Amino acid sequence: MQPFALRTVISAIIPAILVVILLALLIAQQFQGNRISHSHDPFTPLSGTPLSALPDLYPVKSTNGVLNLDIDKLNQAVMHLLSQKNPKAAADLIYIVQANNTLLMLDHDNKVRFFELVEKYHHEDILEIRKHKDAVFSVYTDIVNGIGRTFAGTGVEIVLHDTRNPLASIIAIQNPISGRRLGDSTTNFGLELIREYAAGKSRGVSFISYGLTLSDGRDVKSSTIPIYDPRFGLIGFICMNIDVSKLDEPQSQAALSFLENFAAVNENTKINELIDHSKRNG
Repeated sequence: MQPFALRTVISAIIPAILVVILLALLIAQQFQGNRISHSHDPFTPLSGTPLSALPDLYPVKSTNGVLNLDIDKLNQAVMHLLSQKNPKAAADLIYIVQANNTLLMLDHDNKVRFFELVEKYHHEDILEIRKHKDAVFSVYTDIVNGIGRTFAGTGVEIVLHDTRNPLASIIAIQNPISGRRLGDSTTNFGLELIREYAAGKSRGVSFISYGLTLSDGRDVKSSTIPIYDPRFGLIGFICMNIDVSKLDEPQSQAALSFLENFAAVNENTKINELIDHSKRNG
């Protein structure tokens, strides 16, 4: 198959993958809505602005391309939120502190003020960070892992990011092409996307089929789909990154392998039994 034909075939496949992801997201959001509506805690939307929309208080910064936590700015944010009412920003700050074990870095006085913040906004549930994250992300994690495994070996990387904790944002990843792993931070570009959404400039907008270049020079075709929670607003991204760097090489083995792996199926005895049963009862 010629390079142009390969690129054409693969370009036709990509929208199909995106449709699958978007449909899965709609189902997940419907599930989340039903879960919340039947909960004893209605999880009404928090008022205020996201912490990432407050650049003078947002404690995540980039130094030479590496994200880190600015403890001084974090303490300033706690003081500000104790004096000013902003439930959403307070929830984001408590989340960052708990998700990164930041209490260990605070002196006694700043720890006291932090717990005053928790008490003021009644965000005690966020202190149990693992339960909190599981409640918010469990459905999306299943979606990313399921879709990613469907396209195993194709060079189609699918990543679930926790945008409220850029320092360790990756909570699910399949078919990694960028060398990233679970628990890794987002990139500078990811941080800019978080700020873009937090500022309300791209509310609900997905960025589809844009080009990126990895640090090793490979070209990547990417899409970013935001995830919103009824209570907290923007909580995550589902990102798809496709290594297209070898598709123009004559008789590219990588391109042929992409198509072979895309078409590959796994034998599943249980599925075969269900198919046979459906035919007998059809």
